[in-house]
Amino acid sequence: MKYALAVCALAPALYSAPPLSLTAHYLDIGVGGQSYALAADAAGNVFVASTAYEPSGRPVIRIIKTDAAGEVLAQFDFGGNMGNTYLQPAAADAQGNLVLAGNVTGAGLPLVSALISDTTLTAAFLAKFDAQLQHTLFSTRLGGKSPGFATFTSAGAVAV
Repeated sequence: MKYALAVCALAPALYSAPPLSLTAHYLDIGVGGQSYALAADAAGNVFVASTAYEPSGRPVIRIIKTDAAGEVLAQFDFGGNMGNTYLQPAAADAQGNLVLAGNVTGAGLPLVSALISDTTLTAAFLAKFDAQLQHTLFSTRLGGKSPGFATFTSAGAVAV
């Protein structure tokens, strides 16, 4: 059984009442997948961050980006063999890049420009992906557990 997430887009009606129309699109997040975080960029694109499993059974973080109408623009699978993974906050920066925070167990989280690289403990993590979901800009463990939120300062720095 595959799980799907409905992404709904509201758009102004061009020719008749009611003033809003609703469109639903279903995103395949895979068998056993669970969506955890949503973020929208300034252009109205929506990022959906989920845990999912590849056909081999390997756990991954699956990120899907849709346009404002709910059409899929990009999809990216990140990591693997991470044990228990929980995604919590997500936010898009001014350039449309996605920042994702969560909690991970095990050594399967790919580290890029890491601040903390110890992979033996359960730890909070922070990762940033480019707007096209082609590159991981950074990925690091933070230590501790369960970041409660992620946001951006007026200078563009990430606050967790």
